[in-house]
Amino acid sequence: MQNVTLAECRRAIYEQFAALKNGKISIDEALASSKLMHQIINSYDVEVKAIEAATRAINAGIATDIEGMTLITIKD
Repeated sequence: MQNVTLAECRRAIYEQFAALKNGKISIDEALASSKLMHQIINSYDVEVKAIEAATRAINAGIATDIEGMTLITIKD
């Protein structure tokens, strides 16, 4: 599976709707792509919230077992 950045998702959504506006793709194709990209963006939001919760737990001293764990892969 290839990592996709939020900027790439936003760009893809914009490009899909620009293509739709210009009549290059169908509404069904634009909607399908848009839904997929929105799901990817939502998964980033969930991962960020999980990391924030883990950080708060570590800082409170109640979850030392998860220290150093991350759900997000950093793209080089």
